[in-house]
Amino acid sequence: MAGLKDVHYDAFISYRHSEFDSFVVENLHKKLENFKLPKSVLSKVKSGKTKITRIFRDVDELPLADNLSDPISAALANSEFLICVCTPRYPQSRWCMKEIEVFLQTHPRDHLLVLLAEDEPVNSFPEILNYVEEEAVDENGNKVKVRREIEPLAADTRGTTRKEVLKAMDTAVIKLAAAIFGLNFDDLKQRHREQKMRRMAAIFGSIGAAVLGFAIFATCMLVKISRQYDELEDRFANTMATASHTLVEDGLRKDAVYAVWDVLPDTDNGKVNGNALSALYTAMNVYKVDPGYFPVSSYDSYSQVYDIDWTYDGKYLLTNIEYAIVVYDAETGEDLGEIMKDDENLFSEVFTASFCGSDGFLVSDDDEVTYYKIGSEQGETVGIPAPSVLFSTPDTVVGVVGDKLYGVGTGGKVLFETDMSEAIGSGDFAAEYFSFTDDLISLCLSDLNDDGAKYIVIADRYTGEIKDSLKSSSTSGIEAQLGGEILYIGVSKVDDETAEQYTDVITYDLSKGSAVWKTRLDGFALGEDLVDMLVTENYVYVSSTYDVAAINRIDGSLVKVHTLPQPVVTAWPQGDIMITVLTNAESYAIEGDYSADFTDSLYEVVPKENITDANYLNGDLYFMFERASYISRYSASVSPRAEKIDDYDVSGLYDDYKSADDEILEDSDAYNLPIYTFDTSFYSKDEEFIVAMFSDHTVRVYDRASKANILSFITEDETYQSDMYYSELTGSYIISGEFYSRILDQNFNIVSVVDRIVGEEDGCFVLYTKDYMFFKVPYVGYDEIMDETYKYLDGYEPEESVKEKYGLR
Repeated sequence: MAGLKDVHYDAFISYRHSEFDSFVVENLHKKLENFKLPKSVLSKVKSGKTKITRIFRDVDELPLADNLSDPISAALANSEFLICVCTPRYPQSRWCMKEIEVFLQTHPRDHLLVLLAEDEPVNSFPEILNYVEEEAVDENGNKVKVRREIEPLAADTRGTTRKEVLKAMDTAVIKLAAAIFGLNFDDLKQRHREQKMRRMAAIFGSIGAAVLGFAIFATCMLVKISRQYDELEDRFANTMATASHTLVEDGLRKDAVYAVWDVLPDTDNGKVNGNALSALYTAMNVYKVDPGYFPVSSYDSYSQVYDIDWTYDGKYLLTNIEYAIVVYDAETGEDLGEIMKDDENLFSEVFTASFCGSDGFLVSDDDEVTYYKIGSEQGETVGIPAPSVLFSTPDTVVGVVGDKLYGVGTGGKVLFETDMSEAIGSGDFAAEYFSFTDDLISLCLSDLNDDGAKYIVIADRYTGEIKDSLKSSSTSGIEAQLGGEILYIGVSKVDDETAEQYTDVITYDLSKGSAVWKTRLDGFALGEDLVDMLVTENYVYVSSTYDVAAINRIDGSLVKVHTLPQPVVTAWPQGDIMITVLTNAESYAIEGDYSADFTDSLYEVVPKENITDANYLNGDLYFMFERASYISRYSASVSPRAEKIDDYDVSGLYDDYKSADDEILEDSDAYNLPIYTFDTSFYSKDEEFIVAMFSDHTVRVYDRASKANILSFITEDETYQSDMYYSELTGSYIISGEFYSRILDQNFNIVSVVDRIVGEEDGCFVLYTKDYMFFKVPYVGYDEIMDETYKYLDGYEPEESVKEKYGLR
C-alpha cells in the first residue's frame, strides 16, 4: 500500500456497503470508466482530460485490512472528485461521513458530487451535503458561524426496478461526467445524443437509402435482415448454451437455467435452438439418474464470502461477508435475512457467527455476543464475553475467552461458564480445534502467553464440567478427535536434534486415563484449517496439507502415507474408505494402503473453480470457491421423477431398425463419406434421410435425394454412437452409444443427453446406468419443461456481476 500515495484518481466513490448500494456503484463505476467524450466538445475541456481513466472504490482497490484509515485518506487526497451515492443507509454510516469530511479538508465543495439512488433527498442526503457553515457578523458586530442551506449537484438514478435504475443511470453518468470534465450538462447531453444518432445513421444509412429508392430492393433487404437477425439470435442462443454449461460447472445452477430460458421461445415454434434446449434439460436436472454430485442450489452473498456455517440438520446455512451475516434456506437458496455489520465492527478483528440449534444463531463481535432467531433482524444480547471463535454442535455453541469455557444452548440460553484454570492454569487461551460426541466436547487450546504450550480439554457438552485435560509441548499443529471413550490425538513437533518436523499420533483411553498406543510420523506436519482426523472401524486417517497417513486403529501400526496432488479441503468416511475433496475439486479415495482418483465417480459435473472451504453434510457437499461471492450445494440425489426398478428386458428396442450401410458405402464418393472412420448408418422412418455414425464420435445426417450432409454433431462420449430408433413417445429419433442416449427433435437437433435408453413404457423412458441400475423417468416435452422452468425461476434474475461475467442479457 505504500505506493497508493502516488496514484491519482479522477473520482472517489463513497457508498454504503449494502447489496443495492453496491449494485448501483458497480454499474456506475463501469459506465464512468467507459464514458467517451464526443470529439466536438474536446476543445472545451480546459483540463485537457479526454477520458475518465481511474475511479477509486475500496472493494476493488484495497484488500480487507485491520486499519484502512491511512490508505483511504491517501486515496481521498489523490482523488479529484468525490461522488457520494446516497440512499437512506448512507447518512447512517459514520465511515462515509468521515470520507466527506476528509475530502473537504483538501478540496473545494464544488468537487463533491452526489448520486441519489433511492428514496427522497430528505432521507438520503446527510446534513453535511445540505448545509455549509460560513462566517457572518451579527447585529452587535461580532463574528459568528451560521449555517447556510445549499443544493448539491445531484444526479438521479432512482427507479422501481433495477432495470429502471440502469436506464436512468445513462443520463446520470452524463451529468457526473459533465462536472468532472468542466462542461455544461445540457451541451454534453445534446452532443452525446448527436454522437449516438450519427453512429446509428452510419449503420443504417445505406439501408435507409435503399428503402427510399427501391421498394422491391428494400423488401429483399428486410427479408435478408430478418434472416441475419435469426442467425444472430441462433448464434447468441448457442453462446448462451455454452454459458449455461459453464455456469453449471461453476456451481450457479439457477443462473445456468436463466441463461438458456432467456433465449428459448415460450412454445415450440420450429425455431428452437437445440443446443440451448439441451442445456436447459441438463440444468433443470430432468433426467438425472446418475448418482454423481451435481449443483442443485447456490446462495448468492453479493460480496466475497469469508466464512460459512450450517445447521446440522442441513436446513439452513449462513455466510459471513464483508458487511453482513446472511442466512439462507438450504433447500431453496432463499435469502432469509441479513444482519448488517455497523461501521464499528465492519473491519473488526472478531466477527464470527455460528448456528445455535436449528432455529437461531449467535453473532460475536469485538464487544458482545448476540442471539438472533432465523428470520429476525432483532437480536438479544447473550450474557457472555465475546469469543474469537464459536464452535457448534447440533444443539450447543461453545467458546473460549481467557481461561473460561462458555456454553450456549438453543434459544441463546447460557448453559455454563467453566473456569479451566484448575485444569490447565490461569492465562489467555485460544481455541484451535474442536470435536464432540453425544456427551463430550474436546478443545485444543494454545496458551497465548506461552508459544510452546498447548492443551486438550475434555468437558461435558451440556454442563461444561471438565472431565480430563492433557498438556502438549507441540511447537506446531495439534488436533484431537473424540471416538466414544477413546481420544485420538495428533501433535506436530520439531525434533530438537535434527530440526525435522514430525507428528505423534496417540490414542488416549478416557476411562483409564492412559495412552493405548503412540505412532510417530516422520516428516509429517498437521494441516492448518483443512480437514479433521477421520476414524473408521479399522483405520485412523490423519491429514497434513498434501499427505494423508493411514494408521491401523487397533495396534497403531503405520499402514501408508498417501501423497495427494492438492491440499484436502474436506473428507468423510464411507465404511473404511476416506473420500477426499481437494482444492482443485478433484477427489481421491483412500483405504488403508490403497488410493485412487475418485473424481469421475464422485461427480456428474466437476466444479471448475478452486475450492477454499467445503462441508459434507447429510450426503450433500457445500463448496466455497476462491474469490467467489456465493456458496454452492452439490447433491448426489437423482431426479425426483426417477423410479428405480429391479430389472428390465433390454432386447428389441434397436433390433429392427433398417441399416443404410449398403447404399451409403456403395456411393461413398457422392456422399463425401469419411470412409476410414465410418461405423454404421440407418434410414430415417420415411427413408428420406440417412443417419451415419463414425468412430471419431461424430454423427452426420444426409439427405438421400441430394446426398448432401445437412447436419453434423459430435457426441464426445467414452464410446461412439452405434444405435438408433424412432421414438413414438417423442415423435423423433433417439441415437445411442454404450452408456448414453441422445433425444433428437424432428430437425435432428439434440434435445437432451440421458443415460442409455433401453425401453419405453407408460409414457416413460427406461434408462440403464453405468452402475447397472434401471430407472423409469417420464418423458418431459417442450411445453412441460418451459412451464417447470418458469415456476423454478419465479421471476429470478441474475446479479449484474454474473450477467457481465458470463455475457447474459
